[in-house]
Amino acid sequence: MKEDKPQDEKPVTNEQSDIKEKDTKDVSTEETTQPSINKAKKVWYKNPWFWVGIVAATIGIISITLGLIYRSNVLKTNQAISDGWFDITTQSQEVVVLQDKLNQTKDYNGYSTQLHTLQTAVSNRKYTASKLPTWLNNKASLDRYTNFLSSFDTYISKAASLSDDPGKISTDDLSKLTDNSKLAEAATSNLKNNTSFLQQDMPQGIFDVPSTLQKVTETIAASQAKTQAEKQAAANAAAKDAADQQAVTTSVTTFQNGFVAGNAAAMRPVMTSGFQNEYNFNQLNPDQRQYQYPASFRIISVSKQTDGTYKASVNVLFKYTDNPNQYTQGYEYSVISSSGKWLLNNEKQTNSF
Repeated sequence: MKEDKPQDEKPVTNEQSDIKEKDTKDVSTEETTQPSINKAKKVWYKNPWFWVGIVAATIGIISITLGLIYRSNVLKTNQAISDGWFDITTQSQEVVVLQDKLNQTKDYNGYSTQLHTLQTAVSNRKYTASKLPTWLNNKASLDRYTNFLSSFDTYISKAASLSDDPGKISTDDLSKLTDNSKLAEAATSNLKNNTSFLQQDMPQGIFDVPSTLQKVTETIAASQAKTQAEKQAAANAAAKDAADQQAVTTSVTTFQNGFVAGNAAAMRPVMTSGFQNEYNFNQLNPDQRQYQYPASFRIISVSKQTDGTYKASVNVLFKYTDNPNQYTQGYEYSVISSSGKWLLNNEKQTNSF
């Protein structure tokens, strides 16, 4: 088997070597002299770190701004709570002072006026509180304050309204007011116990308005009952006096009719036994009237005396039988009550009235 022999390489001539070397140098020189291309730099706003910084700065500014707003709102709210609390507790103390002195001074109108003054103060503070910001604020503190104002306003407004006419306060009114008082007291305690900067205490007596109004109502009712009883008694007394005066007048009239007629039997029933024993019935006889006689009479007055008896004043006209002359004789009678009747007890001659 014949072994293949590599073909003999042709020897490189000097000319070929020079050409190759030249080509290599040209390529190298060409690569070296060719201008380099610069890489494009990134624009600043396309850099992600720039935006990270912007976002962080924005968040920081917003946080600081919101923090300042929150602080301002909290300070404003705390000041409103402090001012409102001081105003309401001070006005409440004025109510309690008048309330404690009510039994001695009887100045009920002043007490009612002060309740209305307190109600106005609470209403004004309630309006001011409604203007406080609710966003970025101490919501818990604000809620406690507004709840206090709402409960206290309901309670005092009702109390002031009822105080205008305590004579018309019903048991149901007092029951509802007591419930309002308890709610107001609970809201007051909640605010005071959870607000460290409130120093002044709410006077406990301000929650005793229902019992105070009840006492006033009972006093007024008793006074009205007494006044009514006095009026009724006066009316009864006046009616009795009128009836008694009429009865006295009737007795005096009966007596005078009997005297003018000369009828002793008609006169005796309206005379006391003592007066009958003292009276001169002989003057009724015709022989005693042959020259002059009582022709008529006129009752001038019938008045009640301090001892309960009556005094009757009467004019009696006397005429003469033998001439047209006449004269008037005055008489006074004491009339007393005896066995349910008004009887003449004595007679006194006087000048005519």
